[in-house]
Order: sequence, then structure tokens, then C-alpha cells
Amino acid sequence: MKRAGIEIRPLEIDDLHGVFILGQDLFSEKNFRSLRAWDEKVLAEILPDNLEISFIAVRKKSVAGFLIGAVSESGTRGATAKILWLGIQRLEKKDTGHDLIEAFIARCAGKNIADLLFEVPGTDSELIDLCRKSGFTQTGQVLIMERLLPEKK
Repeated sequence: MKRAGIEIRPLEIDDLHGVFILGQDLFSEKNFRSLRAWDEKVLAEILPDNLEISFIAVRKKSVAGFLIGAVSESGTRGATAKILWLGIQRLEKKDTGHDLIEAFIARCAGKNIADLLFEVPGTDSELIDLCRKSGFTQTGQVLIMERLLPEKK
């Protein structure tokens, strides 16, 4: 998918250095914007099995943003996919985040994964708004944005 000079595509091994550097900037303790630890060990455990549902936004060969997802088999309707991290360069528009989420949703629908979750910091009103615009709804007291896709028959 390409829009306004941004290419959204599945994350590849060669992208990991740029993604990690951006993630360090966005998810450091000073700039807390994630509910999960951002470090090499966590990424090394998650990514090998989840590259297929993780995406990168590239502008002029630079990382403009990324979405790292993971699939688990614990959902009530089969597999559940979670957005673990959504990182967008500060100068990028909200459309980049929306496009990354839409690529994730489309990939999950293609894999018949109907339950989608995204744990969002309750203080991040921009991210909450972005999730709502992408069809996620809040469930419970902990801010977990959830979207259920129709089951394919």
C-alpha cells in the first residue's frame, strides 16, 4: 500500500535495526508511550513467529513508523491477534498510524483471525482516537481496544 510518499509493507528482517532505533526513541522511560518493555530480548522472542502480521511504514528509505503484532490461540473465537507496539515518527501524520492498523486488520482478516486486541495507555488520547477511528472499542476498566472481524464461512 502506498500513499503520500509512504509505503506500508510487511516487516522484514532487514528493517529491524531502523525499527529498533525508532522504538527506543518512542518507548524509552522518558517518553513512556507503551505498556510493554521495549528491548532486544523481547523483540527477539516475539518477531520470529510474527513477522507476517507486523508492518513498516517507509518514507524515502527511512522508517516512518511500524506496527508489531502477535498471534495467540487463546481467543474465544479461535486465534487472537494483538498489536504489541505501534510506533510513528513524531513528524508523521496520523494517517500513517491508521494505514498501519488497516494493513494489520486486512492481514488478520485474510488469516481468519477475528479477535483483535490493542492495549493502549489510558493517557494517550491521540492513540485512543486513532483506535476508535479504526473500529476498535474499549472493553472493561483497563483500556483494551478490541475489534471483532466477521467470521468467514
